[in-house]
Amino acid sequence: MIIYHAVLSKRRNPSNSQLTVFSPDTDVLVLLVANYQRLHNVTCISMVSGAIDIKTVWSQLGERKANALPGLHVFSAADNTGRFSRVGKLQWFKQYQSQNDEVLCSFQMLIDSDSISDHTFDMMAQFVCRVYQPKGINITQIPDLRWHLFRKTMAESEKLPPTLGTAACEHGS
Repeated sequence: MIIYHAVLSKRRNPSNSQLTVFSPDTDVLVLLVANYQRLHNVTCISMVSGAIDIKTVWSQLGERKANALPGLHVFSAADNTGRFSRVGKLQWFKQYQSQNDEVLCSFQMLIDSDSISDHTFDMMAQFVCRVYQPKGINITQIPDLRWHLFRKTMAESEKLPPTLGTAACEHGS
């Protein structure tokens, strides 16, 4: 609803108006960035860490990455999860920054589509592998990544990325 009212604010107020959204929630920040083109030119979010200018974030990301950002945010888990197998949001975001249009399109499909294609699924699997794979080792398939992580750390099963079977069970497939 915050985004909806922010968009309405642009329609109802003079073009030189400014908007400040007060929210400690990263979800709101992500949605503001993704929808920046529908908002006032001067839109900020006031968070616990301070005020963030949405135009600056949007400009630094670029239109494609900004629009696909909610896909990354959802895909990399809730913002209060912290870390999973020593990988947190910062590492996911750093990898996202270096992605090509094909991967960004796949993140956009996670937002725009009710189902995902095999190609999108493959792109997301490759992205996960790039996030978790150690330097100098090229792993492109989730089962290979799981095996590598297990062998390397002899990790407990709950510290490993989910299997394809687990994902199917969770989504009722």
